[in-house]
Amino acid sequence: MHETTARAIVTAPKHLQKMKHADARTQQEREHLLCILAAVEGALMIGALSWAA
Repeated sequence: MHETTARAIVTAPKHLQKMKHADARTQQEREHLLCILAAVEGALMIGALSWAA
């Protein structure tokens, strides 16, 4: 669990940086951004639950 959480947190900025430089403001970019943010949020939630247990 801890590695999965860390991987999501480390990977997200790389994807966001790529999007920043390729900013075309398309619906596809918006959906990709929401997916990245949901992945990070989910990883943090799972991480917090596993650390609390």
